Amino acid sequence: MTAIPLGTMLATGAFVFIGLSGSEFWWWAFLIMALPILLAIVMTVEFSRLRIELSARGLRYHNAGYMAEATWSEMSRPGAGQVLVLDNPTIIFSPWLGWMAAIVAIFQPVRSHLASGAMRVIELKYFDDGTLDAALRDGMTAPGAPPPQSGDQASSAP
Repeated sequence: MTAIPLGTMLATGAFVFIGLSGSEFWWWAFLIMALPILLAIVMTVEFSRLRIELSARGLRYHNAGYMAEATWSEMSRPGAGQVLVLDNPTIIFSPWLGWMAAIVAIFQPVRSHLASGAMRVIELKYFDDGTLDAALRDGMTAPGAPPPQSGDQASSAP
């Protein structure tokens, strides 16, 4: 799944390079495709690190470009429990997204506010391996208590 953006960028770069190969501007293919290929590589690496870690303190959610930490008392599962809402998480940006988030906050504050809200919601269906639901239920009903398994539990997206 994570190789698709990188493969798409490389294929597109090859088509652009082939299209410009008979021209005196063939080197523009590298200028045109360098940034998208770099972004595809960064996103591929970031999405491969997508995971949830449960501990006695609470939850740590690693997503593309940021990490959200919340204690057990700062979580809720509205509706059917398919999502986990973090009420007041600590958001830590990775360096490449941190400076972009700061720029967006200045020039597009509404979009920044919407992104901030989206970072607080976790779709659980991507992580559930059969034990996540029970671990979250036990951790949320007894704040401060460790999840049922001993030690930390990490669940990664497939």
